[in-house]
Amino acid sequence: MVTAQPPAAGRRSRWWVWALLAAGAAVVVAGVLAGGYRLYVAIADVGSATCLPKDFPRYPATITNLDETWDDTSCDSSADYVVRAGPVSDFYIGRLNSGDWQDAVDPTTGEITFHRRSRPRVQGTVLVEDVNGHASVSIQVQS
Repeated sequence: MVTAQPPAAGRRSRWWVWALLAAGAAVVVAGVLAGGYRLYVAIADVGSATCLPKDFPRYPATITNLDETWDDTSCDSSADYVVRAGPVSDFYIGRLNSGDWQDAVDPTTGEITFHRRSRPRVQGTVLVEDVNGHASVSIQVQS
């Protein structure tokens, strides 16, 4: 006759340990996926190699220096061009007053303020300055 043996001491079922490990792994995977998605959105939304919106006008000239900082709601971009400031300023005044953009120019400082027509909370400033005969452009965008 065969008799049933009780489980050996120490070999009790530890399903809850595996459940906790699985839940922890799910949290880690979700975090990695969320971070990857956030990076993808940041790259896809702003265009290539810039924190500016992908449809934001870009002056078509050689940039000698580009410095950008950004977070979830703002972008600060500074660029130096190998052209005079006048044509660059005229470019931004014209392009930021067409399509989905609307601008205003402060006649005393030359600072251009703008906002997106479809989403007015997307707004900012452009300041074009002449530095040693070259254009230095500072752009700030908040969303």
